[in-house]
Amino acid sequence: MHASSIGRKQDPARSFRGAYPRDTLTAMPSPDLPARAHTLFAAKGPENAARVRRIVGLVAAVDSRATSWSGLRILDLGCGEGLFALEAALRGAHVVAIDGRDARMTAGRELAAELRLANVEFLRADVRSYPFERHGPFDVVLFLGLMYHLEPPALFDVTWRAADATTRAMIVETHVAPFGDATVEHDGKAYRGWWYREHRADDAVEVKRGRLLASLASDASFWLTRDSALSLLRDAGFPTVLECQAPPQPFQDDDRCTLLALKGAAPEVLTFPWINAASDAEVRAHSRPHERILFMPPLGSAREDAHLAVVLALGSWVRAHPELVLGTSSTAFAANGTAHAPDAAIWRRRELDPYVGRLRRVPPVLVVDVADEDAAERGLRERADAYLAAGVGAVWLVLPGTRTVLVVSSAGAKRFGAADVLPEPPGLGGFRASAGDLLARPSSRLT
Repeated sequence: MHASSIGRKQDPARSFRGAYPRDTLTAMPSPDLPARAHTLFAAKGPENAARVRRIVGLVAAVDSRATSWSGLRILDLGCGEGLFALEAALRGAHVVAIDGRDARMTAGRELAAELRLANVEFLRADVRSYPFERHGPFDVVLFLGLMYHLEPPALFDVTWRAADATTRAMIVETHVAPFGDATVEHDGKAYRGWWYREHRADDAVEVKRGRLLASLASDASFWLTRDSALSLLRDAGFPTVLECQAPPQPFQDDDRCTLLALKGAAPEVLTFPWINAASDAEVRAHSRPHERILFMPPLGSAREDAHLAVVLALGSWVRAHPELVLGTSSTAFAANGTAHAPDAAIWRRRELDPYVGRLRRVPPVLVVDVADEDAAERGLRERADAYLAAGVGAVWLVLPGTRTVLVVSSAGAKRFGAADVLPEPPGLGGFRASAGDLLARPSSRLT
């Protein structure tokens, strides 16, 4: 993840930006705090400053308090260094902070002792087995950066116990799976998501514990889709769940979200009384399903046909060469802090870890993108340049409208007609294809 500029009105530090370099901003906590605090907060950087700001705003909104949080009880699960716990304790809240590792939590515990914060308690414990609810009830439970490190059944058990431990709200910050290629069941209900590898099965226990940003012990965790995460929170006793968009976290990827789950009785609707007893699934089923389009090729029939031709051409080559891996737009990769989802791409198998659903971190050897019928070539070239900057060897831009293929590499760009043979991509010796292999026949287009 990376930091970027923060909006002028939302970020008080913005006014410093013209006078102080970025690195200076990360080392400017309150002058009333000791040197240990300056060191800790500077090390955590502006990314965590944005996270703390968002959580402070949500807690204040729940409790209608802007400054003093005296009397507020907060549970911080998976607290890490305890940034949120310390912030809440400095504001007067009583905080119980729990983490399974001392490696990060020691810094927060020592700082709390130096600040003489008797209202924050740091406990080393595994949330999967420790009865944290016995310290409650709490007004707010912070469930930050933890849900996506759990696997069933602990995923459901910890979430439900955290929900039972609060009387008012739970704030969840979590990764979510962009799509669900697996289903798990709990209490008779199905939740979709994907499996994510945290550790190798043969890793030693001390190795697993040493990975401070991974699961404490689970070899694999289960990332819920956004819809399933919302469903789980509603099933756990929160009739209202809101997603926070402001204040912003500029570094946060699309696969991560912050949710505010609120306790309370769901008010009955007077104008549509049937919906009061209907489940979420029943509401969706009654929402004019006959008018829904279940699937629509996103960019027209010519593009759809060309995309199919590309996958067939590349797939035939890859099947004959097991040292290669073919991916489509659902197999995205990340480089230089940016995610890319080309229509098709080829990787060398030896350079990849086993695919677990998340973004690949290795650029492919070849990327192929198929244009809209009316796409501006300038925009496609900009995408090609971004692929090359990310480390891709060559880019083929398939243009159904002109029935040409534009080959872009570090040596420049060259256009090929349907009858022309394309040059071998770097690193794919022997791969021979014509531009026509990647273009749908005109007669196959729908009219």
